[in-house]
Parts: sequence; C-alpha cells; structure tokens
Amino acid sequence: MKNLLAITVAGQLKWLEEAISTLQDDLDILVVDDATSGIKEFCKKREVNLVTKTKPQGLTNSWNLAYQYLKQNNYDNCILSNDDVRFPMGFSEGLIDGLKEFDLIGPLTNNPGYGHDCESSPFSQNVRRYIDLNPTRKNTIDIQQILLERYRSSPFKQSKFINGFLLAFSSTVVKFAYNEQYLFDPSNINVGNEFDLASRMQERGGKIGISKISYVFHWKAKTTEKLDKAGGQSTHLRGRPKDYREQLWR
Repeated sequence: MKNLLAITVAGQLKWLEEAISTLQDDLDILVVDDATSGIKEFCKKREVNLVTKTKPQGLTNSWNLAYQYLKQNNYDNCILSNDDVRFPMGFSEGLIDGLKEFDLIGPLTNNPGYGHDCESSPFSQNVRRYIDLNPTRKNTIDIQQILLERYRSSPFKQSKFINGFLLAFSSTVVKFAYNEQYLFDPSNINVGNEFDLASRMQERGGKIGISKISYVFHWKAKTTEKLDKAGGQSTHLRGRPKDYREQLWR
C-alpha cells in the first residue's frame, strides 16, 4: 500500500524543518510549496519530493496539487498536513486504518483550530476531551501512546467535519471531488476548504471521522497570529470560518 504525506508550506521553513525531523512513520513525503524562498535547496538537501510555484496561490491550490499528485502517482492514501506540526511515531496508523471505514478522517490535537476549539462542540478534536494531561511539544509521544492504549478497542468516532490542519483520505475520495480537476473548491483561497469538502461528502453519502488513536501536536495558524496582532479579527460567512489569511492573496 502506498501512503503519501503531503505537507503544505508558505514561507515558514523552520516549521517544515521541525515537522519533517519528527516524522518516523513509513510515509512518502511530498512538500507542496506556495513560493517559499529557498525551498528547492531545502528539499534537495533532505531528499524529499517537491511541488512548488512561481508565485503564491494559496492553501487550497496547494491542497489541490497534492490531490493531483495522489492520482498521478497511484497512491492509495494521502495525509494532508500543515507544516506547523509535530508527528509522534505511529500517528498515521490510526488514520490509515480509519480510511477503511471513513472517507475523510482527522486526528486529535492540542490546537484544533478556528471553529473547533470550543469545548462545547460535540465533534471536538481537542485531545483534552480524551485524556487528563496538558499537551506540550515535549509530551507528544507520550500522548500518542496513552491514546493508543486507552482507545484501542474503540478507535474512531463519526463527525460532521474535521479541521484542515491535518486530514486524511484515500484514492476513492475522487467521488467527492469538486470537479474532474480539483478536490477542493479553488474559490476558497485559504479558508473554508475543509468545510466545503465535508458538506459535499455529507450530501453524497460520505462518512467523516476522528481517530482517537492518532495525535498530532499543532502550533496553530502562525500567519493568522501575525495578522491578528496587527488588528485583524476572525469573522464567519455562510457558516464557514473566515480570517485575515485571505488578505495575503487578494
């Protein structure tokens, strides 16, 4: 079985370096870059495959490039991840196993992201709902092991959506594609992409899940953090999260 880990990057090589350095699972790595300076030298040195652009086109464009790479290279499964993460050993196993039951699946995390970090949400991916331990970058491996031991007999739960910082799908996701070329609606430049896909899946009878035995540490939205410090505020439009990351591409 061929499994692809596609990591998107947009100018933050230090986060990409940390993400790759923590990876121990047997996955083929693809870096999908949004015109980052020095990315070709970086990937050549680390011997990882690269798809890059001459100018920034946004996260959704990168996601669609990863989807096209999956199809063109006959991969069975794809884990699509942000670069600002840490991967504990074994994180991918629950995701790959979950794709036997679900069409789209995501892990638990310390920072689920906008629209998902509310403790009252019945579909929260917040790891604090599952273990009594404060997550830090240093206990990522410990948390992965605790979850595996605790939830091995009931590893998955169904959800209506998952956060886009990391999500997994198999090659059969093509039946939920936006069109023949794209999995994600290209009009959602940076945000709203995972919500749009989840809605489409539910309309077409797909199943979305959360793996309780998969954990990924998430530093969370560094671009948004920078913009928020400059006075930006997140808003919502048509039930989908919108934030000032969109400004960078408009």
